[in-house]
Amino acid sequence: MRLRLLLTVVGTVAALAACPGPPAPTPADAAAYLGLGEGVTHVYQVGQGITETHELSTSSIISEDGGLVFDLVATQNGFVTDATQDRTFAIEVGVDYARVRRVYDCIVRCGELSAPIALFAIPLDEGEQNQGAVDVSVSENGGAPVVASETHTVLVGGETEVTVPAGSYTGTTVSWTRASEGATDTAILVVVPEVGIVRWDGFDGSRLELAP
Repeated sequence: MRLRLLLTVVGTVAALAACPGPPAPTPADAAAYLGLGEGVTHVYQVGQGITETHELSTSSIISEDGGLVFDLVATQNGFVTDATQDRTFAIEVGVDYARVRRVYDCIVRCGELSAPIALFAIPLDEGEQNQGAVDVSVSENGGAPVVASETHTVLVGGETEVTVPAGSYTGTTVSWTRASEGATDTAILVVVPEVGIVRWDGFDGSRLELAP
């Protein structure tokens, strides 16, 4: 009887040891948490009769950390504007971080960065703050670049309830402040896990709300 019990215990322990643990998180999991992915499209209501479309595609930029890099291109009613260029950039996502690697679409306007702009850790953690200085080299239509120094500060706030045309959500606020040559602009994002940004108050003062 004791031998049978011992064999049962040993067999159970061996079976438990053989069972794989939960899979480690991947950059793809982090991207899904932020609503990012190849071919993903988000449509936002901006004003009466005005919509803004954010299309995501795999970027030509290679992550040195094994992360994923997506080009986010924003257009209003099918056209690129100064406002949509401000919401167009390449975003890199690793297992536990998100950061900007390049700004603008690099077709009409291209902004190369001296260093990535740190956004936030994944998952979002209330109270986290990232601040960094970066030189942005901007060229228009292939012209000579103009370099500007910017400081970016990103602060993760608490949970908030929002209602947008697409529905009601519980999200986390993220404040993103950009300072350059005496000018300071702040964008406020509401990020919902597995959905993405559902409300975006842009640097230009416009409000984007996720559409159905």
